[in-house]
Amino acid sequence: LSGCAAVNTELETKEKLLVGSGNDQQLIEFYKANLKLEPIYKAKLVNLYLTQKDIKSAELYRNTYSESDLEQPEFILTNARLDYQKKNYAQALENLDLYLDEGGDEGQFHLLKGKILAQQKRFPEAIEQFEESRKRGASDREAGNNIAGVKICPLKPSDAAEQQRGVELRARA
Repeated sequence: LSGCAAVNTELETKEKLLVGSGNDQQLIEFYKANLKLEPIYKAKLVNLYLTQKDIKSAELYRNTYSESDLEQPEFILTNARLDYQKKNYAQALENLDLYLDEGGDEGQFHLLKGKILAQQKRFPEAIEQFEESRKRGASDREAGNNIAGVKICPLKPSDAAEQQRGVELRARA
């Protein structure tokens, strides 16, 4: 049993180093090489592919999930993210509700729900979700960037350009 703990600690250390290095390709190779030792690496691999907008690779590894994997919040969230990126918003919202029901992180729940609502042009509701995500521990920076993006979206192109010129003029002053 102590041998297993040593392997897990070694894997955790390697993973932290790779995450810290910012080398996504090496991190992908690390997850692939250790999928059998750490099943959670399947979800981390899918998340990494989704971050890179590589939907085909994300789907490939998503299709390796077992029934028991699909009962864990981390795996459910990857399904919601995949549905979101494929523009299957209704399914993404269903998966998000399941994610929360299974004990998923509320900050991540509200953040992704805000992104989905923004894509559906439900801007006031999206902003509410982003604000709630901040209260629930999601990144202030990510929530703030999403709020800023949503506030610009409803503007007509001429209004957005005018607003941008105003920002630029104030920056020069």
